[in-house]
Amino acid sequence: MHLHEDFLNELRAAFPKIEIIEGMPSVDDLQLLSSKERKLLVIDDQMQVAFNSKAILDLSTGGSHHANCSLIITTQNIFHKGKYTKTIMRQATEVALFFNKVDLNQARFHKSCARMKTVGHWS
Repeated sequence: MHLHEDFLNELRAAFPKIEIIEGMPSVDDLQLLSSKERKLLVIDDQMQVAFNSKAILDLSTGGSHHANCSLIITTQNIFHKGKYTKTIMRQATEVALFFNKVDLNQARFHKSCARMKTVGHWS
C-alpha cells in the first residue's frame, strides 16, 4: 500500500478524471496533454530528473501553453545544478517560497529580484 493511499483515494473520489503517475511522466504521457481539456501537471519530488529533462524543458517553455496545461514543479532547491534548471525556473510565472531556517539565501535572492522587478531593472 502506498504511503499516502488514503489521500490518493480521496483525490480520485473528488476528481474522477485525475491520473496519478508514480515517477516522472514519460514522453508518451506528456504527449497525451495535447487535448483541448484543461490540465494541471504536478511534478513532486522529482527535482533531479525534472531539471535534467528535455521534455519538461519543452513543456515549460511553451508546450504547456499550447497543451492548455498548467505546470507545478516542487523543489527543495531553486538553484539545483540541473541541465535546464535556469531556463525552467525563468519560465515560472509564480514562485512560492516557504520559510526554511537552514537556508535563507534562496529567499534573499528572490526578494532582491522582486525589488529589481519593481524598479524596472528586470528583463
